Amino acid sequence: GLEAWRWLFLIEGAPSCLCCIAAFFLYPDFPETVGWLSQEERVLAVERIKGVASLGHAKITWVEAKDTLLDLRIYLHYATCIAFSCGFSSISYFAPSIVAGLGFQGLAAQLFTVPPYAIAFIVTVFVAWQSDKRGMRSWGAFCCLTIAGVSFIVQGEPLYISPSRSH
Repeated sequence: GLEAWRWLFLIEGAPSCLCCIAAFFLYPDFPETVGWLSQEERVLAVERIKGVASLGHAKITWVEAKDTLLDLRIYLHYATCIAFSCGFSSISYFAPSIVAGLGFQGLAAQLFTVPPYAIAFIVTVFVAWQSDKRGMRSWGAFCCLTIAGVSFIVQGEPLYISPSRSH
């Protein structure tokens, strides 16, 4: 008795909700407390993440909280995330309408939204592979975000076509 779009949300959302409940009960908080590792494996896990991740022993202080909140990099990070999320979401939502505006209808309009994402997938895998291989992950992200930013500016700029002059 539900509309199709409601079933879509239920079917797509149910596995995520079930997985998060399972993860809450099955995943350990820290390597020291997990029951399914041997003592040797626990020591190895703790040594691997030492200096990279929290082991659950340290407590946050007000000085650390203030330093974090006053760090400009965190605000630049959030501004970047907001900036590319808005553009990415806009493209996702409006691509079928844009393609329909080109004269395609129904299934054809939906299918013509696939090639940009297929190409983006290939480019993303290639850039990630090269960035990781060369140890230059920040440059890979910087270049991709710069290209995306310039593309959105160009896309948003109205095209000026000069009127034809009659002689």
